[in-house]
Amino acid sequence: MAIPSSQSLLDLAQGRWVEILVAAGIPSERLDGRGHPCPRCGGRDRFCAFGQLAQRGAVHCRHCFTRGCDPRPGNGIATLMWFLRLRFPETVAWLGDFLGASPGTSSSVNTVYASAVTHNAPVSRQASAAHLRRMKDLTVDSMRRITTSQLARLSLQLGVSVKSLQSLCVGYSTDHHATTWPMRDASGGIVGIRLRRADSQKCSIQSSQSGLFLLRSQRPTGGHVFIVEGASDVAAGFDLGLHCVGRPSCSGGTQQLRQYLDRHGYLAATVIADHDESGIAGAIRLAKCLSVTGINANVSVVPKVEGDLRGMLLAGAGIHDVKSLRTIHEFEARAVSRQLLLDFAA
Repeated sequence: MAIPSSQSLLDLAQGRWVEILVAAGIPSERLDGRGHPCPRCGGRDRFCAFGQLAQRGAVHCRHCFTRGCDPRPGNGIATLMWFLRLRFPETVAWLGDFLGASPGTSSSVNTVYASAVTHNAPVSRQASAAHLRRMKDLTVDSMRRITTSQLARLSLQLGVSVKSLQSLCVGYSTDHHATTWPMRDASGGIVGIRLRRADSQKCSIQSSQSGLFLLRSQRPTGGHVFIVEGASDVAAGFDLGLHCVGRPSCSGGTQQLRQYLDRHGYLAATVIADHDESGIAGAIRLAKCLSVTGINANVSVVPKVEGDLRGMLLAGAGIHDVKSLRTIHEFEARAVSRQLLLDFAA
């Protein structure tokens, strides 16, 4: 099982660090190179981004992220370790997932690394029309190729309905010998395709951008939405009767979710966290960020025995069980000025 090096991920991330750090939860307006309150410890102007941020991803805080700290500032991986409060292996896993090339994938994923490193071209935050057409064509072709028996086997393996898989536009790639799960931007355009092999290993098709998992059979309501982690949890939410949207990882997709919820006028959101440290921490960060956009957000945690939403479905839970999950944090909708004054105080 090949594990990508941190240098491979740094090469892939060149040109995308602003997007990555915003997705991790650092406000974009604090990445302009000027002094700002630290998004972790507060203060007045102790935090700023180093030059060439898009290429390096390096920031520092004179109080909690400076020379002598562990980790110490220097590159984007160190920044993520500091801000997300993750260990090095967890940070590499998070970054790999965001870039669509998770650690622990097979050798075909290393081809993606090699190609990206060879071309060394920064990926635009906004997908081009040509990229959107390519991803849509690949999705449509994969949906045509998946057979009824393949859908039935996948449904049995994951414990979700065939209807939910079809609503997610799941297909099959003969080139990759894996099922395909399209990822979308805030307007619904397909920006990337997640691959899932029979042994549950995951990666993404080359040049994919990370995005949201959306159900085509559910139209935005503008009322209350449930936010879950990963595509299979979106399928489980569909079977439970929830209106939900999936983020690409426990910490990814923050900016896209903000745009999606704002685009459709949502007033409230419940972030359902997997029962693990990184899942809970990522859910809290997301709910806090959503509150700035005028959304009443709260965080609920799946019981430890089930682990995630799909585990609850497999255990026989119903929609009432999900809606009565224990709420661990609530954030009232508020203006940006109030958020800056209160949430980032020391």
